[in-house]
Parts: sequence; C-alpha cells; structure tokens
Amino acid sequence: MSRKLLTLAISQSGEDEFFVICYDELKCRLVSIELHRDEIIKHDNVYFDIGAVTEVENLREGDFVYPVGARSITHRYSRQQLKDFFDREAVNIEAFKINRNVEKFSIIKITSVHELYVRTGKLRMKFWSNGVRNDYIIKDVRWVSYVERHLMKNSLLERLDDYKNLVNNKQKSTFAILYKYEKYNVEWIAGLHWL
Repeated sequence: MSRKLLTLAISQSGEDEFFVICYDELKCRLVSIELHRDEIIKHDNVYFDIGAVTEVENLREGDFVYPVGARSITHRYSRQQLKDFFDREAVNIEAFKINRNVEKFSIIKITSVHELYVRTGKLRMKFWSNGVRNDYIIKDVRWVSYVERHLMKNSLLERLDDYKNLVNNKQKSTFAILYKYEKYNVEWIAGLHWL
C-alpha cells in the first residue's frame, strides 16, 4: 500500500547521510528516515523536499523506517497549509523533554528567540517556548549551509542578529522540530520554520 509522507525537516547526520523527518499521513505520526544524499535528490529528481508530500510504494517498519520502491513528490503544501499543520501538531516542550522513548520528535512553537550564536563551529539557538528557556544546536541543513556560507564572508554575527529580529516578528510564527535520541543522550533542532 502506498504511503504519503510530508517532509518537515532534513538534518545532516554524516558527510552524505541525512535524517529526514516526515509526517506519515496514514498513521498520523512523525517518522525519521535516514537517507543518503542520492536518495533525497539525484540528478534533477528531487524525492524529498521540505513542505512537499512524497508518495512511496511502501514503508519498511521495524527499529527504523525506510521507504521501499518508487517514490515521487505528488504535491506541495502552501505556506498557510504548513502553518496550519504546525499549529495543529505543536506540543508543549515539557512533553518532549519528559518523554523517555528511545527516539522522539516533537513540533514546538517558539515564543521568542533570545540569541542565535555559534559555539565550537555549531549554530545554536537560545529561545523561549511555553515559559521555558531552552538552548539547542540547530542541524537543519538550510540553516547550517547558510552559516557556513556567511562564516566564509565574516558577516555571520551581523546576519545572525538580523535573523533573530526577523524570527521574533510577531506577524509570523516560528516552529521547531526537535529530535531526541535517548541512547546517546542527544537533542537538537532538526527543522526550523518561520511561517
């Protein structure tokens, strides 16, 4: 039976390896799929793209979820459809923190960003959500590639302050897809959306 997966985040896990966080429309849940770069985009064929729904022939499920067979993008969500989805699916950050499943993903709504900064070559964000201050590394490939480009130009600090002001604009909402892997005690922002 074919499955439809809405791609919400792509974060790099190795040189050419990525975690793709998707919403499985059949089972109404978030899933993480580890894919090689060629399984996401190959030549001119894009198979997984943020905000797009990818139809796959089947999902192999067990300890890991993996798409089997042909895959293609069927349609894309509009900015408003994505915002409505995130508003509906967002949870309190405390629910994410106390959940002790081995692997956990959650969508949270960010109240305000206190600081975007780089420590030990990694982009981090201090933010408030549900009255709780948080500090997480950002592994969203779009933000990571942006930082790498501006580190080369020595304009990063100025740009990060501009982005902090932009995401704090009350006309739009900021959402994060948080990822946690208990076995290795790691947590990070897998996707960051300003809608």
